[in-house]
Amino acid sequence: NFYIGYILMHMRVHPLPKPVDVTRLAELLSSLAVWIDNPKTLPKKEEAFGLIDKLVKQGGVVPADSPGKSMPVIAFIYSLLESFDAERLVKKYNALLSETLSRTVKQLLGKQRLSTEQMKTIPKALQDHQLESRAWVKNLITKISGENPDAVASGQTPDKWLDTAEKLFEITRDTARLENEAANYLFNTKDVFKTIVEEVRNVLHDVGTKALSLFARWHKILKIFWIWNAIATYDFSEVKNNFAAFKEPLGFESHLNKKLETLNSIRSTQSFSFHHILFNTMSVPTEGNNTSE
Repeated sequence: NFYIGYILMHMRVHPLPKPVDVTRLAELLSSLAVWIDNPKTLPKKEEAFGLIDKLVKQGGVVPADSPGKSMPVIAFIYSLLESFDAERLVKKYNALLSETLSRTVKQLLGKQRLSTEQMKTIPKALQDHQLESRAWVKNLITKISGENPDAVASGQTPDKWLDTAEKLFEITRDTARLENEAANYLFNTKDVFKTIVEEVRNVLHDVGTKALSLFARWHKILKIFWIWNAIATYDFSEVKNNFAAFKEPLGFESHLNKKLETLNSIRSTQSFSFHHILFNTMSVPTEGNNTSE
């Protein structure tokens, strides 16, 4: 945890990591890898990388295995310590981002009745702006169906609203059907997918900016995922070998600094949505080092 805290600190520096941060990231990640490789220390190597195996297999990780209100911190860092594998990299990235999205949304849609003591553990900003999940889902279904169940005449059934609710339930509970009827409804029915995206975007950006601490806000999370991607697309075994031989990690530093220059140029582009561009410029190479241009 000592190493992980400092690694995250150098990944989160504002506005972007400087060359000295890049060097420290190489040193800290290598130190953590050596710690895990040592059979006399904890966690054991098989436990650390077993966590990443579970992440990849299940497409996520439970908070008990990798704590963090907004993101699975331990899995996020341990996943950087493996040798490069393009196919596995894609799975790790998708699983980490999906888990982070799920945890973030659950925070923002988690308003419920709590005791006074329980409320003391929740930051005031989150208390003030957090949404109630049932009300949010009800409003989403109302927008998609075009029918308000509260406005239906007495004795009548809100059939369109109920039909929409059933279809959305099928999509979220049975992903195998996304190739069939549910996918057709989601992507081919006018404004359904657009409405869902807009409502989720509102939760992440509009509500999240007011409710969450600075580093838990979605655009900050996307930035740190960019940096994760930049590190993960370089073969970490080379970084660790250089560290063991007391050699400077020049290849890693050049690779990461080039990635950060690209991100900095995106940040300075005023005519586009930074969040949109950032989310869509994550690259995953098909080979080893220096192929993630």
